[in-house]
Order: sequence, then structure tokens, then C-alpha cells
Amino acid sequence: RAGLPVKYVSPPQWGCEACLWVSQWAHHGSCSAMSDCRLVCLSAERFQSTAGLFKRLEFFPAMYAEEFVRQLNFKADDKSSFTELHDDEFLNLQEMVHEIDPNYMPDMIAHSPSG
Repeated sequence: RAGLPVKYVSPPQWGCEACLWVSQWAHHGSCSAMSDCRLVCLSAERFQSTAGLFKRLEFFPAMYAEEFVRQLNFKADDKSSFTELHDDEFLNLQEMVHEIDPNYMPDMIAHSPSG
């Protein structure tokens, strides 16, 4: 997006999560690597189908998806901070999980190990 600052992603960050939870998501901007990296590509439809099979309180992706979309819609008016990169200032995952289950401990949210 022209005129906006370049943003960098480093472990344990990620990008493009919205396409996993929002049907017909349109990506905004572009992405390029500055060094060798690994890119994981998923079929959003297959991911959603598989995630829909899990319906336990401990792991209920549909509840997370609903909260994720609710937060995106709430933040939609703030175009200046909108990003497809993991950014706790834009979408705080711990707050989202707390909305789903207030008894869930924040330190239980694990970040993927770097390296």
C-alpha cells in the first residue's frame, strides 16, 4: 500500500491469518523475503473444513474465528493501523482468547519457537 511504512516480520510473528477465518478475503499489499525463509501455504477451504471438526471447549476454532472476525470488523474503520501481519497492537490474541474463555490463562498461549 503506497505511502505506508514497510513492516517487518520475525519469529514468532506471522502474516495473512485473516484468509483462514474470512471467506473471500482479499490480501492488502505485498510481501517479500530479505533472506532465506520457509513459507507455509494452506488451502483456506481445507483448513476451515478441518478446523470445523474440532468442537471441544479446550480447542474450538469456530469460537476463535468468530472473535477474530468480530475484532476485524471492530477495527475496520482504523485503516491507518490495519495490517495482515501479526500485531498485538492491532489484534491482541490474548484479549481475543480471554473474550472466548475468561478463565483461560494468558501464559497458556504458546508462541512458536524461533529457530
